[in-house]
Amino acid sequence: MVTPYGKADLDGFVGAFIHAFSGEPYNESYIDEEVVNSVWHPHLEMGSIILAHDDELDANSVVGFGCAIPLPKAPQEVQTFLHQRQLDKSLPSDFIPAKTWYMSELGVLTSYRERGLAYQLVRHRLISINHAGGTHYVMRTAAEGSMSRHLYERLGAQLVAVEHDISSSDQVKKNGSTSTKRVYLYGKTSDALRWIDGRG
Repeated sequence: MVTPYGKADLDGFVGAFIHAFSGEPYNESYIDEEVVNSVWHPHLEMGSIILAHDDELDANSVVGFGCAIPLPKAPQEVQTFLHQRQLDKSLPSDFIPAKTWYMSELGVLTSYRERGLAYQLVRHRLISINHAGGTHYVMRTAAEGSMSRHLYERLGAQLVAVEHDISSSDQVKKNGSTSTKRVYLYGKTSDALRWIDGRG
């Protein structure tokens, strides 16, 4: 679903993305062009990008972001791993790839954390997934030190028992990620939305 974002939004997204993933637990390094081509364009064309701005500071400033994409359009390593988990029965029986979206990116600038912004970014992504006909979501995050993991667990997401070793991926080899193990969480969009809306 294409959203009418402008150049200021793109620039703000790139800056926020690089900031968010340069810290713990990832410590990754990206160049602008890589974020534009491998994250911004695919999600804008095939999925959903949600941006949070600080209008008091600057209407164009991006202070948080969330991306989602239909699972059949997700990176191949994600699809392959989840397909293997289907085969070994590590995923719930209601896992349907065609109805599932991959909650791929979530980041908030350090100075804007602990304000509930991440929940709102997740909420708006879930709404966009529902509008697109999705019923479930899956997300991947660092096996250790992830704030996103705790957030999704509060929403009722189920942890997929098997960890994903990404030590041979570009995130480690090219971007220098110090986090080489990922975990996946899986949930129903309606359950997560009910939890978020009930907490406010």
